[in-house]
Amino acid sequence: MVQTQILGENVPPSASMLAINSVLVESPKLFIETGHVQEVANAALSAIPSTVERVSTAAVLAIGKMITNEAYQVDLELTGELIKKLSSTISPDITIESRRLILVCLRAVARQSPWLVEPHLNQIVPQMMASVRERVIPVKLAAERALLFAFQLQKDDSVYQKYLGTIDTAASKALVDYHRRILSKLAANERARLEQLHGEDTEAIEEDAEVYAIGGYSIGPVDDE
Repeated sequence: MVQTQILGENVPPSASMLAINSVLVESPKLFIETGHVQEVANAALSAIPSTVERVSTAAVLAIGKMITNEAYQVDLELTGELIKKLSSTISPDITIESRRLILVCLRAVARQSPWLVEPHLNQIVPQMMASVRERVIPVKLAAERALLFAFQLQKDDSVYQKYLGTIDTAASKALVDYHRRILSKLAANERARLEQLHGEDTEAIEEDAEVYAIGGYSIGPVDDE
């Protein structure tokens, strides 16, 4: 079924990406059980540069669903590769909405599972830093939030300080300046919000809900157990 009805040569890209997203929400372990994880990931990554926005954005969200799903996170090598490859697709050559959604997906996995992101900061932070200089405000704001959680600044600055020790002087100077002007304020606001939190963090759930969208509708993650 997967090979013929989802990944088949005769399946239109838009239908293929929609089907992949549907499966990843409604029955996320199907691709694992049928041995099609890598094929599905490759198909989605290949579709991100599409000039058809609904194809490109659906492809981004498919990867986002994989990297935020515990069933896929078991394979650390796969998840790490998907995180790096997803971030590497950020460029002016893809649609503005796709760039924003890539950052939304990276922010979501960084917030939910920071240990998956931390080993790959050297690959993804430069892409985020380039995005915070975007003139397109939604992309810029998504990049700011992605950096906040990539460095886990809502907790402390230990990951940020460790990362500074791995980059050259010019990059370090730019990041320190950006941290002083923007990230430190975002971190303070987020810490204050978390301190006042009682019960479930509905704001975080709502913020990450886009990752679980199918065809423009956010329906939330589904427990596959």
